[in-house]
Amino acid sequence: MRLSMAVLYEYFEKRDGEIWGEPEKSLYLKGAVWYRKGGSEKTSDLIYVGYAEDMEGEPEGEFHGICLIGNQVLQKQRRRNWIYLSGNKVLPDVFNEVQNLFFYYQEWEEELHKALMKNAGIRELCALSSGIFDNMIQVYDRNLFLLATANESKGLQEWEYDKTTGKRVLSMEIINDFKLDKQFKETMSTKGPQVYEGSAISGRVLYINFWEEGQYEGRLCISELNRALTKTDEAMAACLAEYIQSALKWQNYFPQQKSRILESLFLKLLDEKIVDENVFIRRLGEYEWERNDAYFCILIKMDERDFEISAGLATCHKLEMQFPFAFAFIYREGILMLVNKTRMDMGIHEFYSSFALFLREGLFKAGISRSSKDFFQIREYYEQGIIALEVGQKTDPMFWYYKFEDYVVPYLLAKGMKGYPARIFCPEGLVRIFAYDEGHHTDLAGTLRVYLECNMNIAHASEKLYIHRSTFLYRIDRIQKISNMDIRNPEIRFWILISYHLLDYENL
Repeated sequence: MRLSMAVLYEYFEKRDGEIWGEPEKSLYLKGAVWYRKGGSEKTSDLIYVGYAEDMEGEPEGEFHGICLIGNQVLQKQRRRNWIYLSGNKVLPDVFNEVQNLFFYYQEWEEELHKALMKNAGIRELCALSSGIFDNMIQVYDRNLFLLATANESKGLQEWEYDKTTGKRVLSMEIINDFKLDKQFKETMSTKGPQVYEGSAISGRVLYINFWEEGQYEGRLCISELNRALTKTDEAMAACLAEYIQSALKWQNYFPQQKSRILESLFLKLLDEKIVDENVFIRRLGEYEWERNDAYFCILIKMDERDFEISAGLATCHKLEMQFPFAFAFIYREGILMLVNKTRMDMGIHEFYSSFALFLREGLFKAGISRSSKDFFQIREYYEQGIIALEVGQKTDPMFWYYKFEDYVVPYLLAKGMKGYPARIFCPEGLVRIFAYDEGHHTDLAGTLRVYLECNMNIAHASEKLYIHRSTFLYRIDRIQKISNMDIRNPEIRFWILISYHLLDYENL
């Protein structure tokens, strides 16, 4: 889990009293490293721990640091994105404290993730977070029904039991107070962490609203009862809110929206069933898409653990949140993601970069189709994603995604071989060259390949092989005598080159 300078600042301020620095709230720090003067290039997503005198010469704003400076602070040393610690602290102890702080929140997020993968309810998610906030946690829906609570304390609001739903709900008196409170009504339109201090409740409340396709669906509340709210609480509440909203969505708490209707139409097209064209176009329009928008398909592979309904839906939700111009849903062996290039708000290279990061963080692999301008061709482009994923994982196992156009030739070759050894498809003369190389420890076969790939250009081929022209001509003469092949014949040349590709694929 990534932390912010504000989280680190508050941690040391609580433990060590007065410190120096200006905290930033953005969650971009992924860990701590030792500062080494003159070491490798610094990055902005790490916090560097060291002595102020060693770090003094670094350019302003290059990276984030935690500095030990003894008992005095020099004004010229103070920087906006650094934290200065005074006193007699030992540097290794400070470094361990910082790392342990990252481990602490990382372990909490991992517990939330595990619970979510087991399709746990929001009560368990809140219970796992009780120690993070040390204040009462409440989750309720847009109708003010209490869905879950942790660290519950009397005195904030009185909840009544509703017999028809089996849930607890705020008393009518408190609900009326909310209706009359202008500030509370304004909270119904906010996004992200906010603090409410209105007259309808006693004390301050940190809250985050849940939104589903533009509609308010409820909120998470952290009430300031046991200790004061902090910037750290805001960051962690935002993290918890994402898990709670995913849990609510997976458990079909939110009503089915128009996007799910569009999904059912795509599923029919994929299964080659009849779809009313007018209905389909109208549903696309409701999603602000059009039939002739340019799009491409992405097939994301999931393993058995990911393929649980909750994990699959979670990934779909995250994809659509990160790429609002895409539509993702579970289909057969994985997730099918439709990317609308026409509605894309970023460049294609920027998209691939962000998508690769998403795949890497989730340990996913994906096959990507060519572009199309007709959603009725979705079945063909889904098949392209399957082919790209199948062949790409064999030929380039270290890649995260595979584009169909890069793997068409290997796929066609594999289909043509039908499980037979590649050597049986090679010209007899090429087989003799392979046998000669094996018996004489030469590489005439490699020389022939370079020659043909250079379109029989002697100068280019000899230069590529780093050999003299006369040596190259000698090899070609030996090749012709051994193979007895007419390499001037374009069909023979094509056959030889195809044979090399067949052998390459077989070796993979």
